Amino acid sequence: MKQILMTTIVFTLILSGIIAANRQPMKSIIDRFLHPNYGTCGCCKMTWYSVDGHSTPYAWSGDEYISQTPDGKLSFSKTKPKDVPSALIKSHPVRLMFPLCETCWGKLTPSQRLPYYRALWEEWNKGEKVPGKEYANWNDIEKSVLEGN
Repeated sequence: MKQILMTTIVFTLILSGIIAANRQPMKSIIDRFLHPNYGTCGCCKMTWYSVDGHSTPYAWSGDEYISQTPDGKLSFSKTKPKDVPSALIKSHPVRLMFPLCETCWGKLTPSQRLPYYRALWEEWNKGEKVPGKEYANWNDIEKSVLEGN
């Protein structure tokens, strides 16, 4: 019994030291221990297993027209179809990122969120560039974040 008590005290002191050194709540440390292969919110460090990421769009498609073909299928085009009723669909997001969970995103102002987006963008851009690969543009991300997306 004495051995179990001593082990518990030592474990608690070690864990307290880890928490103090990392300045992270016990909840996030335990969460990462239980779900080691998941990414985390850049702010609270909770895993994507436990929290939902806030998806921020930073690239959009152009406006498109949608119409129905005579055989009943939907058709999308960049130009307005002739002689067929159609509706204009405004741009929709085609690229998203989520460095913050919904809770942290909601607590921070757009300018307070920006460093978390920048850190993820820099992580994405580490290493050598692959020829022909399209990379995220920081200016597009910054604009979207500051607009409150």
